[in-house]
Amino acid sequence: MRPCSQDACAGLLLGLILTGVAPVNGAEPSAQPVLTRVEQIRTLSLAEAAKGYPVHLKGVITYILPQAYMGFFADRTGGVYFLVQPTDRFNVVSGDEVELDSKVAAGISSPALAEPRIQKLDHTQLPPGAPVEMQQLAGGTFDAQRVEIEAVVRSADPDGGQFGGLNLYSIRLGVGDRVVRFHAPNVPGGWNRLIDSTVRVSGVLGSSA
Repeated sequence: MRPCSQDACAGLLLGLILTGVAPVNGAEPSAQPVLTRVEQIRTLSLAEAAKGYPVHLKGVITYILPQAYMGFFADRTGGVYFLVQPTDRFNVVSGDEVELDSKVAAGISSPALAEPRIQKLDHTQLPPGAPVEMQQLAGGTFDAQRVEIEAVVRSADPDGGQFGGLNLYSIRLGVGDRVVRFHAPNVPGGWNRLIDSTVRVSGVLGSSA
């Protein structure tokens, strides 16, 4: 993904469960814990994420675009991205409050959610973007989070159908020798009139392999 517009004990116990160990006093082995906060997901290693822990979350859709195989979700503890297919039809948009049931998967560089089931509850304002400097975007700390950056518009071109043929523009922003790209609809007067202008933009940070 690209920039748009980033229980140790439980893991240890699971690692100690050996095949063939009989339940004590007839008790069944413990099921995988259900994760209910994004912060629990973000602290998992990719190896732990691959175990597919079940997830039940309540929060806000911060961005969704099945044509690009991605969506983003946030609760009060952080943000995470979820994997979708172009054929998925979720009746939700950015700003919708939802319940999301899923399972954890190993994403590109951080845990992600797979096979989401989403139920819309209400609609609200998107959470504000965290003000960040350009150099902070590459560290992974802000992956899947809403951020706000101030930079100079270097170029603006139609995305060429990269995002499912939607009417989006690919914008390159720069500060010094650092450049970030985001995708956004056109603006009044066109993006080209803003080239070489300093702008402030908010969006969800993604990363690509």
